[in-house]
Amino acid sequence: MTKSPQKIFRSLDFTSFSEKPLVLLIKRDDLQMKEVEIWEHVLKWGLAQNPTLFLDPVTWTDEYFKMMKNTLRSCLPLVRFSSLSSEEFAQKVRPYKKLSEHQLYEDLLNSYLDPNIEPFTS
Repeated sequence: MTKSPQKIFRSLDFTSFSEKPLVLLIKRDDLQMKEVEIWEHVLKWGLAQNPTLFLDPVTWTDEYFKMMKNTLRSCLPLVRFSSLSSEEFAQKVRPYKKLSEHQLYEDLLNSYLDPNIEPFTS
């Protein structure tokens, strides 16, 4: 499973998984898969759970972001956003910034702008 997680994510019934198997899969440290791909599959799963949402987050209302954030509440903390390149972050995460906690998003953004900056701790 860890050597070829793509087979699971690409299976026809992946989006019909309940939350628990998805969480168990993405929390593993030994997945041989890029973190950006994990993020994309988490989004795909979340969209499948909310079929009324459009694919493009630019069209989402605040209520839609709340729906998706609630759906992904157990998955979001498991995505290692800090492992993404700045390009991946800008292209794949930034459109969904309302899904993350404000301070986490700001810390991630700052780390891409200045890798030597210390994250804010409260």
